[in-house]
Amino acid sequence: MPFALWALAFVAFGIGTTEFIIAGLLSVIAADFNITIPVASYLATSYALGVFVGAPALIILGAKIPRKAMLVYLMALFVIGNLVTAFAPTLGMAILGRSITSMTHGAFFGIGSIIAADSVAPSKRVTAILAGRRGHCCRIRSAVTQPGGCDALRYCADNGGAIRSDR
Repeated sequence: MPFALWALAFVAFGIGTTEFIIAGLLSVIAADFNITIPVASYLATSYALGVFVGAPALIILGAKIPRKAMLVYLMALFVIGNLVTAFAPTLGMAILGRSITSMTHGAFFGIGSIIAADSVAPSKRVTAILAGRRGHCCRIRSAVTQPGGCDALRYCADNGGAIRSDR
């Protein structure tokens, strides 16, 4: 399997973890922002809306950019969005960060699938696309990193090690 497919799968793993880990952190987030859990769940809703609206918009805006460069720009935007979320002093800023992060989600998988297909012989394209998405659908991510990540972040929050900027 070409290195590019491993790289796509690794990034897909990170995107998938970012997408779903929020569900396990709603109680911690609600406590940090002094809001209810249903209000904290707006962070999940904003991510879904960002994927729905952001992916087509970013693909249209980046149509003239070479695909590999576009993936790099998308990952930079992904990191920026996660940093905004992590250091958000208010729920509104956290929602903005989640929205920025989520906009890259669909665009990454669309462009990544094209790059994956182009990296192999025509008879192997479907397998390459699936390999590039493997990290997003990965059972390891669902079974280990999400609960483990939630536990680690809860531990940090309980012990004064939260990364929020107002602490």
